[in-house]
Amino acid sequence: MSPPDTLGTRAGQRLITLCEMHNAVHELRVVGEDHWVMALDDGSHVQAQLSNSTAGGPSVVLQAELGRPHERRRLEMAEALLSFNLLWADTGGMRAAMAGSDGQALLLLDLSLDAGAEDWAAALGALLEHTAQWRGALPQPPDADGADNSTLGMPPLGQMA
Repeated sequence: MSPPDTLGTRAGQRLITLCEMHNAVHELRVVGEDHWVMALDDGSHVQAQLSNSTAGGPSVVLQAELGRPHERRRLEMAEALLSFNLLWADTGGMRAAMAGSDGQALLLLDLSLDAGAEDWAAALGALLEHTAQWRGALPQPPDADGADNSTLGMPPLGQMA
């Protein structure tokens, strides 16, 4: 197993190549020796962090924020995210989560350091597509009069592949 600093250098170089290949990435910022942020042209960002898991080998975990559902809709969002995870064979390796007490919804994807640059670019493209679809499906707060006119449906998997 390589020392962490060597893996960090390798991951950083792979991320630089990924950013050069993918037109949605505006800038790559270094947060730490094992943590980066990709600033996207639409103003959002994707976090990237080195994982030196012994189970799957070294990888970079990409994390995209989907948004925070209104507090009245958090349970519905959590259920949709869990349902997405249940469909693991159809998600391209992505996982969904809800973080912290504020309910930030997230999509995560592991990129093996052994995978090729084209595979990383395709995976980032899929993550960004899924992120946009989830953001569009994010449950909105009830109307001012209390009417709840929105429903959360998981984005169709046929469009997610």
